[in-house]
Amino acid sequence: MKSRRAPEQGGNLKPVKKIELSERHVKLRIVLVVLFIVIALAAFAMGIVFWLSTDAGWTQVEANASDTNCSGDFVFYYEVSTGGLDGTEELNGVASAYGRATVNAYRIFNDIEEFDGVNNLAYLNANINTEVEVDEHLYSALQLMQSSGSNLLYYAPVYSYYNSLFFANSDTGAAFYDPYKNEDAAAYVAAVAKYINDGDVSLELLGNNRVILHVSDEYAQFAEENEITSYLDFFVLKNAFIIDYIAEYLQQAGVASGLLTSYDGYTSAFGDGVSSTASIFNKEGDSVYIAGSVTAEGAVSAVQFRDYALNSSDYGCKYGYSDGTTAHRYIDDKDGLYKSSISDLLVYSTDAGCAELMLRVLPLYAADEFDEEGLLALKSDGIYSVYCVGTEIVYSYSGLDITAYTYDGRAYTKRYEE
Repeated sequence: MKSRRAPEQGGNLKPVKKIELSERHVKLRIVLVVLFIVIALAAFAMGIVFWLSTDAGWTQVEANASDTNCSGDFVFYYEVSTGGLDGTEELNGVASAYGRATVNAYRIFNDIEEFDGVNNLAYLNANINTEVEVDEHLYSALQLMQSSGSNLLYYAPVYSYYNSLFFANSDTGAAFYDPYKNEDAAAYVAAVAKYINDGDVSLELLGNNRVILHVSDEYAQFAEENEITSYLDFFVLKNAFIIDYIAEYLQQAGVASGLLTSYDGYTSAFGDGVSSTASIFNKEGDSVYIAGSVTAEGAVSAVQFRDYALNSSDYGCKYGYSDGTTAHRYIDDKDGLYKSSISDLLVYSTDAGCAELMLRVLPLYAADEFDEEGLLALKSDGIYSVYCVGTEIVYSYSGLDITAYTYDGRAYTKRYEE
């Protein structure tokens, strides 16, 4: 079983002048210039076709797993090296490894459901103020969260509100949980943020995968009164950690190369001979344009930020109101409010994984103002960015392969920022 319905895939789409971006947000439209795939980072360069046979070439791999797993959140492509019957055997082995990885990841990073033999995030949530031993991969994720200085992990009580907002069926239902539209919701988010900022909840990492989740008596009482059952949740970072885990697991299992993408904008390409292409989006007013495309060769991790609903894969992680505003999952860890300093942003690295990319860039994205200087400064750490300012495509790596598009007289140009 998959944890989420797999997002629709684009295949060989015909060029379309404009389509609606969201069933709920009918004002938004997208102007297309080239073929694109629904998950924007799942396209390959040079016109490579996603083969549906076992002949040598790139093919989409379904997870071979009978247990509940998280493969519904991801699309995985693998290059079959031998073809023929041997290719079928090879593909079956990869599908089994992918299945094991997605089952493991579903259990390790689950913040609600516990599993025998896996001391996961749910187990940690259920054992506050007690020293416990957690899964080693979860411990590594907690270490990265703590070293980043981010408080996002502690906003689980707020994330439950946002999840209800994103799955709402009407503006009225969504607004009930939206701190920007409901005073009670705003007060709740502010109360949780105060407990977090005052240190009423914290993690103590003791080494050897042992952890204590400290919760003050006052916060525990607040949690009981508000029927809070989780103190920790990776939320928007969850699939970042999972995609890094799956990519590492597959490589350790002998999978030489592959490309993983998630419905919420994460990509991990690993191995030799991988070429991945991402669309460069630009939202202006009630329109979204594909301004160009960027191609990366070889192993790379990438994150694509969008603060609006683009297609059905955004259901459950964004909500587009009829007034043109959108609620999304990019949270400011200081106050728990969703924010975006720029509508569209693509970041990538050949060194950092998706989780590290998010932890470095999210504070700049989920902010009141766009800190362009701070974003461009990340190139010194091997984190590069692509975004639009007007009709300019700004990029921070001179060797990047970028194609700018022109449509209906609207010509995008490229600008390299040192």
